[in-house]
Amino acid sequence: MSTKQKGHVLVISALIIGALSITPLLLAQTGSTTKTGSDTKTGSDTKKSTEGVYKNITLEGQNICLGCTLKMEKGAQSQCSIFGHKHFLKVTKAVCEKGHEHSDMEGIYLHYLETEKSTDLIGGHHSENLIIKGTVYLDERVLEVDSFKEAKE
Repeated sequence: MSTKQKGHVLVISALIIGALSITPLLLAQTGSTTKTGSDTKTGSDTKKSTEGVYKNITLEGQNICLGCTLKMEKGAQSQCSIFGHKHFLKVTKAVCEKGHEHSDMEGIYLHYLETEKSTDLIGGHHSENLIIKGTVYLDERVLEVDSFKEAKE
């Protein structure tokens, strides 16, 4: 492995460690709590297991870059222009397939489960407002993308 490749591995490792260390801060910022069982507050028909899994849900939100956000808000030395953006979704609206809104998801940050369908969102669509359909693993704050499109303003 060349010195340049070793340097890239170190930077990527640092980004991963940074992302893992910021997750508790993001969760604390939202003030959200983990819920299990059926959602009696909204009377939701969303398919949800006792493990906090929401299937067939439509989310609206902004695709936010972790590195750029940390650089602007906390002075982090991220280098997205060199290594690329690593996005997550800041949820502004969540609606189940029956049309019921899930206000408990508003304002939370969801990281993308890396799949073929999420690859473009992880590295692209910088700061865009999106509509995404998929499965939310709420306890893990992860979104598995089925499809997405840009939200019309």
